[in-house]
Amino acid sequence: MKKSGVYRARLIDIEGVLVRDKRYQPIAGSVEWLNRMVRTRMPFCLVSNNTTHRPGELVAGLQEIGFEISVDHLVGVLGLGSRWLQENGHRRLLWLGTPRLEEFWRDEGFDLVADGPCDAVVLGVNPELTVTDMDRALDPIAEGGADLVCLHRNLFYLDAEGRRRLGPGTWAAALEALGGSGQVVTIGKPSPA
Repeated sequence: MKKSGVYRARLIDIEGVLVRDKRYQPIAGSVEWLNRMVRTRMPFCLVSNNTTHRPGELVAGLQEIGFEISVDHLVGVLGLGSRWLQENGHRRLLWLGTPRLEEFWRDEGFDLVADGPCDAVVLGVNPELTVTDMDRALDPIAEGGADLVCLHRNLFYLDAEGRRRLGPGTWAAALEALGGSGQVVTIGKPSPA
């Protein structure tokens, strides 16, 4: 890659750049490279589409393998998604991501519904998501006017065993095809926010 001038700051992805995948094995040289930026006070921001771990857990996992970072370095899709939902008055959510983050959404002030009317259907990574789970989103989107909020549109991701798994983008494409009256919003990369 050609250098084009002086860097003022860097936006750095985590998975595939600093670590290989959900196993969080550092890519050779990444710990030293990032820690050098910390020591030299080079401004940087970690950007992540991670929807399987709370922001603090994500940062703690990186710290455990040697990265000298804090949660202030992270701009994650969970925080951006929570902010967008709050700013748009969405309180009742049908969360179709990993069940381990249900408490995150409650802590952020949202009411989670198992089915029925809601303000938004929110998609994140969920390796256990089934067609039956997706069926719960049909009426809210097709008839209820719920927004479809995709925390990212990745078609697949690599799980902790390194296997490809269907990502939220695959499920979002199916739900978007319903053509409900709500809007379809992508929060994470590559959206400008």
